[in-house]
Amino acid sequence: MSDDKGRKCIADFVKDLPERVFAVGRLDYNTEGLLLLTNDGSLTQKILHPKYEVEKTYEVTVNKLIDRKTIERIEKGVRIENYTSAPCKLTLKRQ
Repeated sequence: MSDDKGRKCIADFVKDLPERVFAVGRLDYNTEGLLLLTNDGSLTQKILHPKYEVEKTYEVTVNKLIDRKTIERIEKGVRIENYTSAPCKLTLKRQ
């Protein structure tokens, strides 16, 4: 709902709505995809909080080959700024 570099973000598009709207998840700057918006904070919490173990699927295109060692490192969790993602299962669809 915010951008640390001051760029336009989803909050700019929903600021005039009569109710508070939550983004369920996020899209990073150079990504595209579906972003679910809701006014139901409980639903947002149940989808996003790790204790509910909601499985999420992401499809990613990269510009180079990924070897087995890299896949294993990603599956253990990825460090993003001050946060480490949860372990995941990575499936290579094609090269």
